[in-house]
Amino acid sequence: MTIVARLVLASVLLVWFGGPALADDDPPTPTQEQVLGNLLTATAPGQTEKAEPPQPIQPLNKADRKALKDEHRVVSGNRWRALTPEQRDELMRNLRAANVAGAIFVIDVRTGDVYKFDPLPPTDDPNAKTDARLSDQYKVHIVDFDMRVDLVKLPVSVGQSDESQSDRSGRDFVVRGPAPKL
Repeated sequence: MTIVARLVLASVLLVWFGGPALADDDPPTPTQEQVLGNLLTATAPGQTEKAEPPQPIQPLNKADRKALKDEHRVVSGNRWRALTPEQRDELMRNLRAANVAGAIFVIDVRTGDVYKFDPLPPTDDPNAKTDARLSDQYKVHIVDFDMRVDLVKLPVSVGQSDESQSDRSGRDFVVRGPAPKL
């Protein structure tokens, strides 16, 4: 086999099997479409308005996910993403009904994992931010995900187009350019 043929074969195998694993086992940076998909909820059947969805937070690092997983994770990202927006709404209704009033639910925008925290004690500081108070109380790094600022920093989604390439499933996709500045 020639060197060129070996390089082509190695490239094909690398692409086919997904390439090297990530060093810190963190999922890759999500696209705008993935984040919006993770956050999408809709009014459940028989309800007149949507339940309060979980508060989006910046992606947690591996150590923080591990620290929170056992005690605070109430819904895995795989389960959350498998639900329809209406089922997510119903799930949030059930979670809020089954927990103490004022419980705080957050969702990691990268993984879709939903975490629950007990209500925070009252504070006299009107400028105290919930994410900073959670970080202090639980000794993890929690930062709110600002949809107006943080979403546009993410890569634009992959979508269908006439000028596209085919993936292994036969669907056509093209990567669009960077997000427009608002």
